[in-house]
Amino acid sequence: ISFKRIGIDLMPSIDFPIVMVSTTYSGAAPEEVANQISKPLEEQLSALANVKHISSTNTEGQSTIAIEYPMGTDIDKAAQDVRDKVSIAKASLPDDADDPVVAKMDPDSFPVMKMTLFADLSAAEVYDLANEKIKPQLARVDGVSEINILGGTRREIQVELDKAKLDEYKISMTTVVARLASAGSNVAIGNKEEGASRTVFRAMGDFTSLEQIENTTVLFSGDMGHSVTIKDLGTVSDGTTDVTRSGYVYYPSSYKGSKKDTSTFSPKKDTQLPCLYMTVSKQSGSNSVKVSDGIRERVAKINDSFKTAKGSPHIEVAVDTTDWTRTNIDEALSSIIIGILLAIAVVYLFLGNVRSTIITAIAIPNSLLGAFIIMYLNGYTLNLMTLMALSLTVGLLVDDAIVVRENIFRKLESGEKASRAAEIGTTEVMLAVIATTMTIMSVFLPMGTISGIIGGFLKQFGFTVVFAMAVSLFDALTVAPFLSAYFAGKGKKENNIVIRSFENFQEWMDRSYTRVLGFCLRRPKSVIAAAFLVFLSSIVLV
Repeated sequence: ISFKRIGIDLMPSIDFPIVMVSTTYSGAAPEEVANQISKPLEEQLSALANVKHISSTNTEGQSTIAIEYPMGTDIDKAAQDVRDKVSIAKASLPDDADDPVVAKMDPDSFPVMKMTLFADLSAAEVYDLANEKIKPQLARVDGVSEINILGGTRREIQVELDKAKLDEYKISMTTVVARLASAGSNVAIGNKEEGASRTVFRAMGDFTSLEQIENTTVLFSGDMGHSVTIKDLGTVSDGTTDVTRSGYVYYPSSYKGSKKDTSTFSPKKDTQLPCLYMTVSKQSGSNSVKVSDGIRERVAKINDSFKTAKGSPHIEVAVDTTDWTRTNIDEALSSIIIGILLAIAVVYLFLGNVRSTIITAIAIPNSLLGAFIIMYLNGYTLNLMTLMALSLTVGLLVDDAIVVRENIFRKLESGEKASRAAEIGTTEVMLAVIATTMTIMSVFLPMGTISGIIGGFLKQFGFTVVFAMAVSLFDALTVAPFLSAYFAGKGKKENNIVIRSFENFQEWMDRSYTRVLGFCLRRPKSVIAAAFLVFLSSIVLV
């Protein structure tokens, strides 16, 4: 259950101790933003406790302030403290500035996917298609936090005023803006009570056509005998916003299509197509691979619904960061599986008994699954660091079980009954097994206590090794003796060609080492001279 529910990521999730304050002040120059937005906010934020560094970036219409705290700070509490200070500073900000947005720096908020949208439509229609139809469907995928649209242009109703007409009627530009804002709003105008019921009335002022905007009254002049409308001061047109960002995707001649894309979309090779980009960000702590699978499944359904749509729109996944995750996870898992198989093979060759091998090898899945339980309860994910820790411990997980099982095996060979051999054999080596495991744990445990960003990466690595070793120790002192008492059989080595061949190989190695040792003892000077020559040649090569 824990293995299926545990999240999958490329790297461990780390809380960077940085809080960002972003404020939009449309149309203001960088210097104006710095003086009227950043300065009042920084004056309040400088009173925060335990702040390491405050910096601000001011661009046209945008102020971004970064508050950096020491590593290990409770970033949620720090963000709340920043919000309190920002709320105090709001009174000093210009009235037409947007409310400041306070957010933690979260690597999980970075996009995990980037998609392209093609359609034989106008730029405004493509944007509306993405914003009104596609974005809501993708946002409903489990684990998705945000869908951003990049590139393209939006529909915009443009009112172009004639300065001469404004001077003629003695009307300012701000008056026109205020009249359009008030005329185009839905406002409450009262209510009517009848018995126990109450009816609320609102004036519906939303513009639904260009004519309504053109006929909006800006000024009513009794002296002139008529009202001044927008069309008296200028023209109204249905246009688009200025293009500030464009998206293109290039298909080289070597492009063979996406293996995961089952649509019939087949662009011409060596072509560059204009497109709209859509990025997908996942929720903090969610499974990025599961989010990617959900998005791809939803994209396939959307493309099916677009087959008969106007302009033949099509969505294609351009960048999927989880591809790196999948590749690294698969390689790490394959290394673990190979390590398990090799460990079992070595155990079988040395013990020479299938039942003893099974008893010893069971320690590996027991320890791994036990580690998954503790990892899941601690909020860890399957990432490069935890998988590297698990692959590293595969060979160590059977150490305790081998020591216990080998001692029980010796007791069985000496004639003890299985249950008695299991009890005595385990008791004799218990302290040695505990000491060995604690030695390994004492090496990796400090890795989980390192502070800083590096410590954030090594924490899951060190503690995963400790978790797995703790479960392997428990397995060696419980499961291995239990199975030895009721499943071990007679405890004799099997007489088959594999075991005989391996024993012959061991005997040959024993004789070879004996001859080498004898030569070294008879001619120590020659051996020392040869070793010195090897050492010198190694230095020369280096």
